Amino acid sequence: MDSIHREADHGGRCEAFGRFGNAHINMYRQRHCDDKKADAQMIEFEDFQRIDMATGTIVEARLNDKARAPAYVLRIDFGPAGEKTSSAQLTANYSPEDLVGKQIVAVMNFPPKRVAGVKSEVLVLGAVSDEHGIVLLEPSFPVADGTAIG
Repeated sequence: MDSIHREADHGGRCEAFGRFGNAHINMYRQRHCDDKKADAQMIEFEDFQRIDMATGTIVEARLNDKARAPAYVLRIDFGPAGEKTSSAQLTANYSPEDLVGKQIVAVMNFPPKRVAGVKSEVLVLGAVSDEHGIVLLEPSFPVADGTAIG
């Protein structure tokens, strides 16, 4: 399993989540999910500890006109870690107005990636649902921006 994708078995379905759009997720599923659950690579707790995840509040959301698939450019406040930018394909479920002020969870320590002209500095996390598309992961209660996830 590579560092960008995570596989999970829910009711026999293989789901993958990555920093790419739905077309990439579907391609990943076709290439990697058929009959591979039995061979899924286990990770050590130390591997999980290397992933730096934190909460942040979206302070700006705008459409990315350069994106091939509809996407937003998000500016997110991570408290002591400062503001970071991310490109996210969330247009099916969220308007820019829905996103501003929303507290989210993101992976902080992936290398920056240029996505449709935007330097994406963090990976905003969401559940990938066949029925609902990408649904953002959010804390149940407000916490300080920059709070570690573990």
